[in-house]
Amino acid sequence: MVDDDGPGFPAWSEADGSWRRRVAGEWSSGYPVGMLWLAAGAAALDPAVARRWMLRLGVPTGSRSAFRGFVSYYGAVLGDVLLADCAARDLTVAGARALAEDRHPGAGIVPLDERGARLRPGLVETSIDAVGPTTGLLARAAALTGDGELAALAEHQVRWHLRTLLRDDGSMAQYALLAPEDGRVVDVLTGPQGAGRDSTWARSQGWGPARRRARRALAAARRLPPPARRPGTGERAGLGRLLPAPGAARARRRARPAGRLTLTRRRVSPPAPPRTAGGPGPG
Repeated sequence: MVDDDGPGFPAWSEADGSWRRRVAGEWSSGYPVGMLWLAAGAAALDPAVARRWMLRLGVPTGSRSAFRGFVSYYGAVLGDVLLADCAARDLTVAGARALAEDRHPGAGIVPLDERGARLRPGLVETSIDAVGPTTGLLARAAALTGDGELAALAEHQVRWHLRTLLRDDGSMAQYALLAPEDGRVVDVLTGPQGAGRDSTWARSQGWGPARRRARRALAAARRLPPPARRPGTGERAGLGRLLPAPGAARARRRARPAGRLTLTRRRVSPPAPPRTAGGPGPG
């Protein structure tokens, strides 16, 4: 993939080694870019490679869906968090603001698709999927810019889905269906991935408690002052001048002071003498 200049973004490979691809903006198109950022963050890849793929990805447009958060979170937020990449920071903020424009005016959340639910046409559909990377994108952009509206949307996205999908017995439903005109909840159920509408999809149950922790983290993040703005990062023109030189993150890691290692003495009992035949012990 590193040297691949083919169209689209790799999704999975066939038995012959060829790639099946997705176009920019599809929900998994940011995943391969995220893997490149992880490699660059581990000093195993030139960050310029991940940056080049990220710029091909751009800000997802077209589909009005919380899945756009998947694209920008893995495609841009990782580059900002791991390498303080200025271009990644710009795309993080731009992606979050574009996503915020898709919030439902009644429910105040960003649902999976404004164009109509797959489970029941004519309704607005959302699910536990609409929380994780979407909230992460909004919260990171809020932290970078000090934008209170983005922070409030990120927190509401978590709270609304927990309040709506968490059942009385502690299990998590998967989907909520909303009336398009006012965002009223019409139905809560588990989709075809589960055994039945009242069943618990394993991923829903795994993600639910994580969202509770995310809610606490968001509340703490809102109490922190925003970081200082990097010079020129808001400018879209001349983006190349804002990018750090390859290897800059690696040099910063080498410059960090080593942590101290503290050794603690502990009393160790001497080993018991070997047992001899006829000696004490269980019969």
